[in-house]
Amino acid sequence: DVQCISCDKNVVMRTEEGINYRADPMPCNRTIKPYLAYELDQVRRQQKKLPCRNMIQFNAALKEMGRRPKLTREEAVAGSL
Repeated sequence: DVQCISCDKNVVMRTEEGINYRADPMPCNRTIKPYLAYELDQVRRQQKKLPCRNMIQFNAALKEMGRRPKLTREEAVAGSL
């Protein structure tokens, strides 16, 4: 049921038998762009979590320096000559 706009009485709305248009479905889009963007985002996030190569080399150098025996100043100066 429909109500009249001006007086709010219940009225019966007349419907017309019209042509039912049926639209053709949209063609399927086979692209990997959304998946590629998602994968690239995951790779970027993972790279942020992992230490970079320079940091790994720096930490290895620090460990190596910690293993070496401490040189006295005279030994260091003599070694640089």
